[in-house]
Parts: sequence; C-alpha cells; structure tokens
Amino acid sequence: MILRFFNLGYLSLSVERSDILHHENLKNNYFTSYDFSNEREWNNVDIYYDNLGNRFSGINKNQDINLKKYIFLGDSFTEALQVQWDKTFVGLIENKIPYYQIVNLGVTTYSPSIYYLKLKKDINEYKNINKLLIQIFSYDFIDDEYYKVYSNVPNISDPKEYISKLKYISPQKDMNKKREIIDFFKKQLKKSYLIRYLKKIQKSYFYQKVSWTNPTETFVRQNSITVEALIKIKEICEIKNIELSIFMIPDKKKLINNENDFHYNEFKNIMKNNNFNFIDVLPYFKGHNNLFFRKDIHLTEKGHEVLSEALINYLTSD
Repeated sequence: MILRFFNLGYLSLSVERSDILHHENLKNNYFTSYDFSNEREWNNVDIYYDNLGNRFSGINKNQDINLKKYIFLGDSFTEALQVQWDKTFVGLIENKIPYYQIVNLGVTTYSPSIYYLKLKKDINEYKNINKLLIQIFSYDFIDDEYYKVYSNVPNISDPKEYISKLKYISPQKDMNKKREIIDFFKKQLKKSYLIRYLKKIQKSYFYQKVSWTNPTETFVRQNSITVEALIKIKEICEIKNIELSIFMIPDKKKLINNENDFHYNEFKNIMKNNNFNFIDVLPYFKGHNNLFFRKDIHLTEKGHEVLSEALINYLTSD
C-alpha cells in the first residue's frame, strides 16, 4: 500500500506464457505503464485488458453483438502502452467511428507468423468482422525469423506442426504440472507492487546502458516467413469474407532525416505484387515533427493522431 500510495508500483508488460502464441496479455487486468529509462518520456499510462486480453478503454460498453467490427492486429505500436487509450490511433478511430465496434488485438513483440496463429486460434470469438487491418513494422521480419529458427519448421502451412516445434512454446507432457505451478506463482508475483518496484529498478539500470534506435538494416524480402504468414491470413479472410488491409509504420530515422525509406517502399511493392490492399500512411507522416518519442521508437500522441487520420480517411472512403 505504501508503494501504491507513492506511485512506485511498476509493471512494464502484463503477459503470461502461451503454448500457442509464445505469450499473451493477462485477461481482465489493469496496470500503469511507465517509461523506465532515464528519459521518462511517458508516465502513468492506464492500461486495461478485457476478458480476452485485448487492450481497451477500461469502460465496458453494452454494444450490439451484431455490430460490425473493425479488427486491428499489430505489435507494440498497436497496443501502444506509451499513450492513454483515447490518444492511441485505435482509440481515436473508435471515437470517430462509433457505429462500428473497434477491437485492438495488438500485443507487444507479435509479428505476422504469430498474427496468423492468433487468427486461427481466436477468429471465432469475433462475429461480424467487416475489416481486418494489420500493422507492420520493420522488426517483424526479424521477429518472424526468430520464431522460425526456434520452431525448426521451414514454413507455417501446418499450424499444428509449427506450434508443436516451437522450442519455447511446445508443450512437454511430463512438465505440465510443474509449469502450471510455476505459472501460477509468476502470475501472483506480477500482482505484487514490491516485485514490480524491484523490477523497475532492474530495468531502469538496464535502460541506462542501452540506447534504442529504429532498425535500419532489416531484411525485407518476398521470400520470407513474414510475407508467407500474411498470405495465409489473406486466405482466411477470403474464406470468412473479411476485407484485409495492411499498413506499415515508417522508419523513424529515415523520416526524421528526410531520407528514402527503402524498406517501406520495398514492402509496399511486395504487397502490391501479392495483390494486398496496402494503406500508404507514409505521406501523412511527412512534414510533421515530434511523431516519435525522442529515444523510444514508438509513436507519440501526435504520431497516433497522424496515423489515425490516414486510417480514418481509408475507413470512411467507401
């Protein structure tokens, strides 16, 4: 209670291990997000998760179950732990387009191969999906290769095989009981303000030694597990009659230095060649300042505002 009173409690991420998705957000949970580096670029951001582990406003709404849905699938840029809900691009869209139910499926460090598995696992939880918008970031090509290496599977055509071979995910029958006990205590510790405060001290020290910069040498290519996963997602959407669109977060460094964003343009061409509906948000970003935090790679409130403008224009153009 003393730590809570002085606002010292801390939890950087609210996740638990998943046998299918590597990790998932805790369901029906709340925590406060802080920038634990010396920069203190954001502070006291309220994060609420619903009964499915999706970030939302924290206000339960009695919405018509038949209401059409716009689903946003992405990583930490979509989950947006650095910004209050109503200032995130998803929250801004929710306020601007109230006649649709907006669902945020963003989870930190997810990438298209995990998006595919999540969609296969959870799509039946959501009725009347009208549009699925997937957010891409250059890190995704790295993250997908990471998952691929630890799965020892050359492709994700068989999700059961892919899941079973993931080194950090695969169930081990003889370890199930032990893991259940460990997971239980981990979950309880995550609720402890003392543990969270100690974790804050540890991470603050770590972030003093690390400078986060936007990746500039990621390997964007057609022959990749990232593109393969997106194609698999597209096939699901065609079967379910869901309109799929893809957009990519521009490179922070390239944008600030007014340089050619090669990876963005390469990905845009790949999407065009594979007949994806690509939402080009880059023109909206140009000519603006302070769209990203100074040290952190994520979008500021201004960045979310600009991104929401691009996406709202797309969503309301029908």
